[in-house]
Amino acid sequence: MASNQAIHPAPEVPEGPEDEPALCEGEPEHAPHGVAASREVAFEDQAISQAAAFLHDDPDGVRSIFEAVDRLPDDPEPAESLPFGTAGLRRLRVGRYRVLYRVADDQIQVGHIGRIPAN
Repeated sequence: MASNQAIHPAPEVPEGPEDEPALCEGEPEHAPHGVAASREVAFEDQAISQAAAFLHDDPDGVRSIFEAVDRLPDDPEPAESLPFGTAGLRRLRVGRYRVLYRVADDQIQVGHIGRIPAN
């Protein structure tokens, strides 16, 4: 992840059905006892561009990515993730997608979103 790229907060994702809250709004439902997570999630420009490129042909897959990333502040090393190279860098598997992110004391920085080819 290049250090000269701009970092952005999690992008807004359009709401799903009427009974579903929009992703990335307010406090996540999974925060224990209403306590906000201690880390914020930020996206590098490259990750935003990659997610946008996948959005037109796989909106459900992109929604799954953002749902998984939204859970990272509470569990930055879920079972679906593995260490990736340098300290703090991890690869998260979300269906066909792979998300590279860095865990810091107060932030989770998403730097890359890739997709493996369909079988």
